[in-house]
This record gives sequence, C-alpha cells and structure tokens, in this order.
Amino acid sequence: MADGKKSRANVGVYGAADGMISPETNGEHQPAGCKTRDGRPWFPTSQGVVVITPQSLNDTEATEVVAPVIIEQVVADGEVVHGDDPASQNPKSRIQNPKVKLAPGRARVLRIRYPANSFADPRRVRFRYRLAGQDHDWRDATDERVAYYTDLKPGHYRFEVKAANPQGVWSESVGMFAFSLAPYFWQTWPFYLVSVVGTIVLAVWLAVAVENYRLLWQRQILKSEERQALADERTRIARDLDYDLGTALTGLALELDVIRGETQGGLTKATRKATQMSSIWPK
Repeated sequence: MADGKKSRANVGVYGAADGMISPETNGEHQPAGCKTRDGRPWFPTSQGVVVITPQSLNDTEATEVVAPVIIEQVVADGEVVHGDDPASQNPKSRIQNPKVKLAPGRARVLRIRYPANSFADPRRVRFRYRLAGQDHDWRDATDERVAYYTDLKPGHYRFEVKAANPQGVWSESVGMFAFSLAPYFWQTWPFYLVSVVGTIVLAVWLAVAVENYRLLWQRQILKSEERQALADERTRIARDLDYDLGTALTGLALELDVIRGETQGGLTKATRKATQMSSIWPK
C-alpha cells in the first residue's frame, strides 16, 4: 500500500453532516464515479452529484481539533466509584481524578464509560483504549463508548483512552483513570510467607512423627520378639525340668521297687526260719 511505505490507510466516511444532500449513492449502473483532470472525484447520488476536493480534506484534517476524551463514569459491580451519578452516595465519585482504591473482590465486572464530542458527527468518532497492567497493547479502534473488564487480579491499573476524528486523526491527549484493587489476605505476600514457613514446619513435623512412629513400631517388634524368646526359654526350661524330674522319679521308683523287693525277700526268709524252728520244738 502506497508503494510499501504504509501498512494501514485511514478511511473516512462522509454523509449528510459533511454537506452531502443525500448519502444514498446510485451504484447500480456504471460508472459509479469518476475522477476529473483536476483530481476531484465525482459520485452520483439520488439527489445529485457529489464532488470531493482532496485538498480541502487535507486542510480540514490538519486544522480540525480532536475533542479530548473524558472518563465519564466507572462502575464496579453495579456501584459507581467514579463519575457523576445522581444515585451515587459516594462523594469521591464526583472528584475529577480521585485515587480510587477498590476493596477485595470488587472488580468482578468493571465498566468504564468515556465520551468524546465532535461538532461534525459524534457517531463517527473512533476510540482506542487499553488497561495498563492488564492489556499488552491498545485495543482495536471501535466506536463503542464503554469498556468492560472482568475478574481483575489485585494490583495497580491505569485505564487510557484516546479518540480519532472522522478523518482518522488521533488525538495527542489521552484520557486516564487510575485505580488499585486490594487483595484478600490470602493474596498478600505475608500470607504466602506464613504459608511457606507453615508448610516447612508441617513437613518437618510430619517427618519427625513418621520417624517416631517407625522407632515405636520397631520397639514394639523388639519387645514382641523378646516376649516370644522369653516364652520359648520358659518352655524349654519347663521341658528340661519335666524330663529331669521324670528321670529322677523313675530312678526313685526303681529304687523303691528294689527296696520293696529286698524287704519282701527278708520277710520271707524270716518266716521260713520261724516255721522251721516251730517244727523242731515240740508242742
């Protein structure tokens, strides 16, 4: 475009506000327009011919002043925090450039309204805006006079908007509105620090608790093994005692049997001798 010197062209739209008797052109038949030798384009309309002088347009673009953009109203979650609103009870909302500090969670839906007047045709004014801290670049040009932002994170923001006249000339002044969104306590760095320290302490406590449980479990196992070993030893001793006692009792029984046998043998001999003696002595 333009021999590769420009990548974008400013396009102007003209209507009755620019002096046209009728904005309806007759483009059904050819030619729909022509250019005369002096460089002026001619276009047929339903009410006559429209002639455009490019030199006059250039002069108008160079001399026309673009109306400054004003931040008219800022609404956060249905409550006016800046701007002229009769229903608003916030006195700071009527200050031109207040230092607005929004409470935590107050930017779920943020609506910013910004008008810019034009003596030619206000409907043809174009806007570009951005929210520093959220947008990386300017938004595409639009004729909308309101911007919406949702679910903003805590931090500092600055809304900037600029306007262009119907000929595409952008204003040098920028309308601005700065505000900050406070965080919840769990979104602050002290909470993060406490959380990290608490996590470390909890991890150490868990490690110590696990180690203590492991040692206690090992002690229980050792005690159980000791009790089992003691029971086994008692069983062995009892078994040995039973064996020794049984052996001793068996030997004693044998000795008693021997003694009993000898005692019975002696009695038998004595009885026999007494019998013999009685048979010798007369009765």
